[in-house]
Amino acid sequence: MRGLHTQIGPYAQTQLLTVLLGRILDVIVQIDRNEFIVHRNVMDYVENNQILIPPRSLHGFVTLTNDVVLLYKADRYFQDGLDVRINPFDKKLSIDWGISLEDAIVSDADRSAMSYDSFISSIQ
Repeated sequence: MRGLHTQIGPYAQTQLLTVLLGRILDVIVQIDRNEFIVHRNVMDYVENNQILIPPRSLHGFVTLTNDVVLLYKADRYFQDGLDVRINPFDKKLSIDWGISLEDAIVSDADRSAMSYDSFISSIQ
């Protein structure tokens, strides 16, 4: 699993994600200071293999097959220090990942990422 990420400030990225191999559950959280909308999409290399991730949106995914290859294209370069991680299992977001926190293979950084409310407070 890749937790929820975004890049903030003037380097907020628009990304085009293409599934080259395998199948994923892709999650985009469109954010506003007062509300959010969660979009869940099952994507695979045969059908529904591309998605546009708008700037200032949180993005993450969980693999549904053993072999997955993804290609990201972004309109801005990655800027160290402007990448934000939100805990993918944040109770406020209530995202159904189809997997429990205990069973998910998640990086330590994603597992200990900030809450959605902390993120919103930091950008206000």
